[in-house]
Amino acid sequence: MLHHLALTAARPLSSASTRTAALRSLLHQRSLTWSTRSALQSALLPRRNLLHPTLLSHALSTTAVARSPRSSPVHQPAIEIVVDADEQPSHSGQRRVRYLRPTLFAVAGSFAAFLLGVYFYDQQQYAAVSGAGGRRILTLREVLMRRREDAEEARAAILRRIARWPESVPLEAKKAVAMVVNKWFALHDSQKTMTGLIAINTAVFLLWQLPHPAVQRFMYQWFTHNPLSGKSITLLTSMFSHQTALHLGLNMFGLWSFGSFVHHAFGGREEFLAFYIAAGLLSGLGSHVLSLRTMQHASILPSLGASGALFACLGVATVQAPDTNVGLAFVPGISTPIKYVFPGLVALDLVGVVRNWRLFDHFAHLSGSMFGFAYMTFGREILWYNTLEKYIELKHGLAVKTGRA
Repeated sequence: MLHHLALTAARPLSSASTRTAALRSLLHQRSLTWSTRSALQSALLPRRNLLHPTLLSHALSTTAVARSPRSSPVHQPAIEIVVDADEQPSHSGQRRVRYLRPTLFAVAGSFAAFLLGVYFYDQQQYAAVSGAGGRRILTLREVLMRRREDAEEARAAILRRIARWPESVPLEAKKAVAMVVNKWFALHDSQKTMTGLIAINTAVFLLWQLPHPAVQRFMYQWFTHNPLSGKSITLLTSMFSHQTALHLGLNMFGLWSFGSFVHHAFGGREEFLAFYIAAGLLSGLGSHVLSLRTMQHASILPSLGASGALFACLGVATVQAPDTNVGLAFVPGISTPIKYVFPGLVALDLVGVVRNWRLFDHFAHLSGSMFGFAYMTFGREILWYNTLEKYIELKHGLAVKTGRA
């Protein structure tokens, strides 16, 4: 079978339609392993030639190239990834489609993110209480003021250490480091958070640029989410993964703009990070389930990127400040109220689902938008405020009331 498949893929056929028909006939054979089937799926993708001239390089290995629906098309030669043909085979030749495991992972991961956020928020309050002579502080304003005081003390301590560096260190080097330190501490808390997230995404992007086949294979397996792969952890890792510079740049620009706004609206890093992680997990889960339920399995592609979490931030910004004007990235000088931009983007994704557009992961965009809107409508009271109240009551024995009046 493998030998016949290799000849069919490499053989010059009389027409494109004949070649496509031959590949589709092979795709429906039940004896194919999952990795061989993935290679045929990639060969049948529209608008891009992903099929290597020799589909099967050996009798026991398959060439498979994956792409991300959330990213822009790659206009460079595809990198060949060799996947073992006998990787987790099943009796039907396909991997088992999973719903329960990724659902449990995404839901449990989201709740864990909010529990950790509440824990670290309480730790920050405890530090503020200790610095205020033991008086219990329950207002966010007092906590933030204490944070700023601690940050100023840390900045002064770092600058003193720089001043004590040996004389062998050039003075210009000391000034440069001191300038970076001052710039960092001058950033708002939201900007520091966005800088950290951008650094993580950039580090993953740099790994994508390493041409070694083992690295590329690792990235495709663990930093893209394929609903047919059986993996759940990739719901988390794929939200920090961008394969192209354009994809990374656009998403990080959106993160800096809308993420900073949402961070400031929430008032603290802990709630924002919990929300951001939950949004990425649940938007990925939405894409996972809806893709399996509405698309032919042969048409499902791996996806990656932070766009699901970014659309959730956009949903929060729309509820929080609907009259805020936002600029259009490719139309300088023109701004539109976000209450019109957000429904327009949702409508565009709905059209993409109906028309079966493959450039972006429209299911992830829609799922993220719904989560962001729902979080600000009723989810925040449940996931953040109620959790915070219960935690403080259980740990400190105090009955407090948080949330909106």
